[in-house]
Amino acid sequence: MNDSEHPPGPAPSPEPYRPDPPHQGRQGHQGHQAAQPYAPYQPYQPPPAPPAPYAAGGFGQHPGYGYRAPEPSGLAVASLVTGIVGLVLGLCGFFGFFGVVGIVGLAGVVCGVLARRDIRGSAGARSGDGMALAGIVTGSIGVLAAVANLALIVAVVSATAT
Repeated sequence: MNDSEHPPGPAPSPEPYRPDPPHQGRQGHQGHQAAQPYAPYQPYQPPPAPPAPYAAGGFGQHPGYGYRAPEPSGLAVASLVTGIVGLVLGLCGFFGFFGVVGIVGLAGVVCGVLARRDIRGSAGARSGDGMALAGIVTGSIGVLAAVANLALIVAVVSATAT
């Protein structure tokens, strides 16, 4: 290969490299000047003033006076709890006589209906409509399972009695 076959290299730089001028400040390592990192210590100064208090309201703040958050309805909580208990006991009944106890779900249905009526009449002072509805649904399923268990028990007893 000849030198004529290679492309030409980069052009030489017009000026050689020069380092930056040294910084102002106290003399540091190897002639470099370092900046002062801290202010000089002055004893017996009064402490700084406390920060100003936050303004009322705004993002992440509690609401001001006069506003009250809606309280959850106790009947709605009772409806949800008894509805779930009725559902579990009603579905467990297919393994024995305990399914008839699923009738407890009826209490969940009654409490849920009363809670929804109370919540709607409270003009926003009470919350928990979703819990009450869930108690009605789970209680209804528990009652249906208890009735199905009772019908199954009656069918089995009448078939074995004959």
